[in-house]
Amino acid sequence: RALKAHGLTSPGFLNWLKESDIDDKEVSQDHLDEYYNELYLSGDLMTLVEQITSEVFYLLYSNRQLLLKFNALIAPTVQKLGYDGVPADLKRYLDRPGILRRVDIPEWVKKTVFFRDRGLCATCNKDISGLVTSQPEKHYDHIVPLASGGINDVTNIQLLCAACNQKKGKRGSGISTSYEAWY
Repeated sequence: RALKAHGLTSPGFLNWLKESDIDDKEVSQDHLDEYYNELYLSGDLMTLVEQITSEVFYLLYSNRQLLLKFNALIAPTVQKLGYDGVPADLKRYLDRPGILRRVDIPEWVKKTVFFRDRGLCATCNKDISGLVTSQPEKHYDHIVPLASGGINDVTNIQLLCAACNQKKGKRGSGISTSYEAWY
């Protein structure tokens, strides 16, 4: 069903059994493995996985509360990073033990975050899209601050207005839990 729903032409497991002259009452794990192997070799399995991954990411990425929880889960691991356990070529990513170095946020991340947050401050919902005011200050901020073990990842970036970003500083501030109504 998933293959068909995603526009892939694989016959499906039951049809594959018929085409392979296998009685559906005699199906074994080996038959299922063989079917998945054929899907893998044809490329259909990876195409399906990529499409489903994209759909799941789209759904999860729009849930800022989930992103906060996800990044808060990662933060303690980052905070435990010391120079001792990190290979020499990766130490350049640390500002100091337990804190990642700040990096410039790529334009694609800014566009993605702006689109997800609909041009609204993630804390106070102020419109900073540029449609209402001509020079809004957009601040791309770490949901979980780097100083608290946050990471430089698109899942840990939010859009804030200048006032909320200055108020937040190096401590976490939470995020808005309001979402745009689709109906």
